Amino acid sequence: MSIDDGDGKAASQSRAAWRLVRTMLDDMTRTIEEDAESELELLEGLRVLARHHRLCSELSVDVDHEQPFFFSMNTPLRYVGGRIRTASTTWR
Repeated sequence: MSIDDGDGKAASQSRAAWRLVRTMLDDMTRTIEEDAESELELLEGLRVLARHHRLCSELSVDVDHEQPFFFSMNTPLRYVGGRIRTASTTWR
């Protein structure tokens, strides 16, 4: 399966986007390493970065514009910043 539009522009843009993601992850990792005052802070910072990246990837990889798929983002495993209240939920 190929998404190439004939002139290689789509593939080139995909590679450039992936380089940007890798650069941002490297920059954020470096910031976490520099700012961490203990090994525990380092591990927690890297855990948060990995979790955030996983959540973003989960939302963007399974995209079909013809048949969008929506799922609940309000599950206990997805509470990155603590419990929240939305229009579809109650306080938990």
